[in-house]
Amino acid sequence: MAPNGENTMPPNLGIALNDKGALDGPIAECRTAILLQPDFGAAHYNLGEALRRKGDLDEAFAESRTAIRLQPNEADAHNNFGLVLSKKGDWDGAIVEYRAAIRLKPDHAAAHNNLGLTLEIKGDRRSAIEEFSTAYLLDPKNATIAQQYKRLVREVKQ
Repeated sequence: MAPNGENTMPPNLGIALNDKGALDGPIAECRTAILLQPDFGAAHYNLGEALRRKGDLDEAFAESRTAIRLQPNEADAHNNFGLVLSKKGDWDGAIVEYRAAIRLKPDHAAAHNNLGLTLEIKGDRRSAIEEFSTAYLLDPKNATIAQQYKRLVREVKQ
């Protein structure tokens, strides 16, 4: 932590490095930040995200839970934990986390999309379409969201 009390690690450093495909870098950066400041929620969030992308779901689960404990009102932390739970096959837990993200940030397009995907897996196509529709209205330029919405609408019409 800087002398003025502010965090010195950019909150999305891990994700920025992760987006470049270098997973070991962001994981090491986040672990260092956590050693220096164990209650640094953004570092736990970024570490959980990087570990999820790497496929280490057990450790991603632990880091994501810690991030939520430290930053319970952070919508992205709930969305990321939902992704971890989805990867582990805990659909009901994922739905709870996506809904928490949406409750905290109603315009969270990714959380609406992720909730839609999970509801579809659970067989609730009507609710899934509603979530995909909301995600699409919030972020119509997102190709993944548009594809999910249009696919499900097309399937329901058949």
